[in-house]
Amino acid sequence: MSKIKKWPLNLLIITSVFLTVFGIEIILRVISHTDIDGNIYIAERRIRPFQFPIQRLEQKLEHYMKQETSYTHYDPDLGWAVRPNSQSGNGLYYSNSAGVRTSSSRPETPLKPVPGVLRIAIFGDSFTHGDRVPYEKSWGAILEKTMNENDRPVEVINLGGQGYGIDQAFLRWRKHGRPLQPQVVIFGFQNSNVKRSMNLIRMLYSPNTGIIFSKPGFIVKNNALHLINVPTASPEDLISIFKNYQNWEFKDHEFFTKKPTMRIVPFMRAALPHLSLRA
Repeated sequence: MSKIKKWPLNLLIITSVFLTVFGIEIILRVISHTDIDGNIYIAERRIRPFQFPIQRLEQKLEHYMKQETSYTHYDPDLGWAVRPNSQSGNGLYYSNSAGVRTSSSRPETPLKPVPGVLRIAIFGDSFTHGDRVPYEKSWGAILEKTMNENDRPVEVINLGGQGYGIDQAFLRWRKHGRPLQPQVVIFGFQNSNVKRSMNLIRMLYSPNTGIIFSKPGFIVKNNALHLINVPTASPEDLISIFKNYQNWEFKDHEFFTKKPTMRIVPFMRAALPHLSLRA
């Protein structure tokens, strides 16, 4: 084929590629949106490169500081925990003086189990806590009711935490659960708990979260577990951490800011050298 005959075909290919790219650009602009920190989203998926959620954190921190009795509060050992003697803004959640989720009557939890009553303590994330449902419909309350109706006196203590990883659940047992001397301990688990255990700053794992705190984490060093970020960085500290992130001492242990490893499917890697446009 002569160069004269090839030119219209090459022009057609170039034009088609340009129109395709231009069309994709228009579609992406229509279906995407940008948040206040400059992060681009397509539907609910955030697109790299990510920007630190500094302005979003500042807004949520201002709101948090105005709430003197928020249901969840900062805890230097756990990151966050249920505030003792509190009620959530939506009226669904209540806690007693031990930080245990209870019914609206807020019965107290004695330091020692009642003789003849089996004390079960449950730990875990929002599923264990019973998010979005009243206390009576949480699985801990259902467990207690069912066993008592079957003539097995039981007390279930709900020490679940909203957004907890399995590491935080363990630490809450150690700090708040063990002093209550439960005879049985149950840890709730679901698969996202694994990701949370690789996370130190909640907003890096879930930018749209209402949880503006950091959390402790376990690392393996010299064949032993070591706890880092304790005491946990306060919400106020997180702003300066975001602004100077490269100097944060724990940045290498935050999974959700690590760059993804780029991989090409083996078949495509083998085929790429042989691909070419032919007129």
